[in-house]
Amino acid sequence: MNERLGREVFIRQNALDRPDGEAVLRSLRCPVLVVCGEQDALTPLSDHQELAAMLPHAQLAVIKESGHMTPVERPREVTEALRQWLVASA
Repeated sequence: MNERLGREVFIRQNALDRPDGEAVLRSLRCPVLVVCGEQDALTPLSDHQELAAMLPHAQLAVIKESGHMTPVERPREVTEALRQWLVASA
């Protein structure tokens, strides 16, 4: 996507002011699955752990040997994590 849209769009998008959504996350009462690639350098595991801790009904799934594009890098493992979460949440 970055290659297709170009450098200027990437810079502009990353400069956007994004409001803090912590209050909304803490108010969620539905089950949530947080999926993280173990080697994600863009949003590391510690960020995902912090996010999951904010969510009252969250489960964290860490996908081994994966980075930021986990569904593309490890689709079977992501599908299995979703399957297990859906069965447990039913």
